[in-house]
Amino acid sequence: MYALLVVALMPNAIKFDIGKLNKVIANLTSAYVIKVGILGNSSARGGDSGLTNAQVGLSHEFGTLDGKTPQRSFLRQPLQLKGKELLNESLAVIKKDIAVDKGNEKILKKIGFAAENVIQGAFETGGYGKWDALSPETIANKGSSSILIDQGELRKSITSTVVKVG
Repeated sequence: MYALLVVALMPNAIKFDIGKLNKVIANLTSAYVIKVGILGNSSARGGDSGLTNAQVGLSHEFGTLDGKTPQRSFLRQPLQLKGKELLNESLAVIKKDIAVDKGNEKILKKIGFAAENVIQGAFETGGYGKWDALSPETIANKGSSSILIDQGELRKSITSTVVKVG
């Protein structure tokens, strides 16, 4: 760990180096938020379904009213399930970057990327084992038992960004 405040004792003088402390203060007082999910440009979807990734994602995240598509949360549930690991990773990033120039942005970008990885892990593991299995009919129609992965467009649409607020 590094020192945020260096005090050098010299004959007849005390010298303070508060450069890193000023950077910490600047980072803590700048307001940014992380957005993770299907954002702006990643919403477009190929094919002729007429649906966007956001619309497809909504039907899976919450399920459909007709019950044909069960809820398979690929955003909320994985982040809740892996929240402790994400928090630990975030704390390590904060300790490393809190006293660097624009550290707040750098920290949040790294945390956003870590959140993206958690979400991608859900696609690889069937929601970390929490998603309902596909019906035999769905498996026959798509030719695969991979849950929420058909063409991979929904999965590829997951991104993160850091936005300054205020």
